[in-house]
Amino acid sequence: MSATDYLIVLSQGKSFKPLQERFNQLKGFYNGIGYVFPTKVESELRQLLSSLNARILRMPLGEGQSFNSLRLSFKSVFFRDKLMEKELELLQLKSHLEGV
Repeated sequence: MSATDYLIVLSQGKSFKPLQERFNQLKGFYNGIGYVFPTKVESELRQLLSSLNARILRMPLGEGQSFNSLRLSFKSVFFRDKLMEKELELLQLKSHLEGV
């Protein structure tokens, strides 16, 4: 296991909803494509997913990036996108109210 890698789990059509609490305990997060985990939980993750047809891929981190910085950058992008959605909704509401 390298500190320069992370794991991503692809569902291949399976629902991981029942496993979300366990994924959180393993420091995993959903990035829009699959669940992302640090490499140190690989054996636990493989055991947890052994009965499911899920793919576990090892992915490289960017230069100078850690798993924690990956998680933080995803969270900041996620919340920025949510903020932009709300801003657009407010602008649309404002233009609608000005037209009334």
